[in-house]
Amino acid sequence: MIVSRTPAELLDPTNRFPGKLTRGCYTGQVRISFGAPLLTAFILFLSVSASATEPSHPLDLRRLFFDGVLSPGYPARHSTSTARPIPLASEESFTVLSILVNPAFFPLGVWSVRAELAPLRYISGLAEYSRIQNFDVPGLKGKSHLDGNALDLGFHVWPQGKGVHGVYLGPRYSFGSGEDRTGYGEGDLSGWGADLGYQWVAGLFSFNLGAGLGQATARIRPTEALRTREDIPESLRQTEARATFLRPYLTVGLGLSF
Repeated sequence: MIVSRTPAELLDPTNRFPGKLTRGCYTGQVRISFGAPLLTAFILFLSVSASATEPSHPLDLRRLFFDGVLSPGYPARHSTSTARPIPLASEESFTVLSILVNPAFFPLGVWSVRAELAPLRYISGLAEYSRIQNFDVPGLKGKSHLDGNALDLGFHVWPQGKGVHGVYLGPRYSFGSGEDRTGYGEGDLSGWGADLGYQWVAGLFSFNLGAGLGQATARIRPTEALRTREDIPESLRQTEARATFLRPYLTVGLGLSF
């Protein structure tokens, strides 16, 4: 309890509450009155300073909720980030379709049109139509110049995973038919082979360069008109020629890709 005294009582040496006068202020009871607030302020100052300089504990989860990914509004505050995820191979676009004209064997009487479709980025289906004109079948006795049509069906594997763009290789099956220009012979052609190459794609345009090899079998038989002619010996009317030969594949194609 604090008791107030007048100046006369404070200077009276006979009073029951002696004190000490310093610089004109009595410090006996006054020190107690001002000491408590000063001590409280000093403790608060030390606590604030300690909290400002105290390092965050490695297991302190408060930052996660106040400023981390679990804090309110985190996506909006970080929406201006320029970081972008690395695209996976499955997310990249690839060339699905190409249509080419292949005049590589035009001097031999063969020209081709190829269509190739890639339902998956690593594999494609192949269809190549060839028009044959005045084709001399290798391996046959005598000359046989055929006019006809041929079709190649197969598939290609594209290791780079860009669809019909880049390096390719794969097998194919060929078959076709034609008629000799003399009108006395007709025949068919079939065989297996494989080719490899590279296709460049620039926008809508593509260029294909490839080569391969296969084995083909050609059969030539007399036509119905020849078999009914009695002025020709029976041995010739019933003769069937057969030849097996190596068939090269060559692609120098230019076309469109999508």
